[in-house]
Amino acid sequence: MIHILQSMMNKPSTSSHRHSRKGRKRSSSASIQNALGVARSVASKSITLDRLDLRCATPPGRRRILSCFSGRELCLDEDQVDALHTDFCKIKDKYAFFEAIFLQLFLKEDPEVATLFGLANVPEKDLKRRNAFRTHICKFLRFWTTIIDLLPKKGREDELIQIIRMVGRQHTHVKTLSFTAVRWLSFKTVLFNAFSHPENEHLTHAWNILISFLIYEIKDAYLSHIRHVRSNSVPHILEGYRLDFRKGSKSRESFEDDSIAE
Repeated sequence: MIHILQSMMNKPSTSSHRHSRKGRKRSSSASIQNALGVARSVASKSITLDRLDLRCATPPGRRRILSCFSGRELCLDEDQVDALHTDFCKIKDKYAFFEAIFLQLFLKEDPEVATLFGLANVPEKDLKRRNAFRTHICKFLRFWTTIIDLLPKKGREDELIQIIRMVGRQHTHVKTLSFTAVRWLSFKTVLFNAFSHPENEHLTHAWNILISFLIYEIKDAYLSHIRHVRSNSVPHILEGYRLDFRKGSKSRESFEDDSIAE
């Protein structure tokens, strides 16, 4: 009887065999799934790298400027870049050209923009004489001239992007300004109408590509800076509160010391 019991204990049961087989099946299936997951990740990475290589390989005769901040690309043919530069140089009185753009924006297209700049309900003749209006035109003229000048120059793409985004960040410094999607669309519409050439679709298309890229980058920099300021505002407030609390505790300690000394 004892020998029978020992033999039964030493002999593995069929149920344990089944469990071990199931465990092996599960482990093997898990390993297969892991292998498939690794294969998929490697394949996806290789596809992504191939796409990046294709994007980085700029074909000859093309001008490609990539913003590392927004991920947006400006792609123009070299003949389009030359056409934009030539068309802008043909404008004899550039100040009058941009003055007409902002008059159209402030007085007709979107008068709310004039309100944001503190120039609401100002007649056109008086608006032209306002220093704030004239200064804004001069700054934008200098900005636009710099963009057209840097556009064909290779090796200065990062500088071009930084200048564009600087304009967006500068608009956050004025607390009265609040640019919504409608504001950006109004500004884009006025710019496009000023630079469009109905008789030359190729040139009009090139201006549309450039203006769309500029507005997108300015808007993205503006919103990114606002998010950055808002995210840092609460820690600053807490730190200021802690500093005031420390000052208050020190003043209370000094007051108690003075009262004790008395």
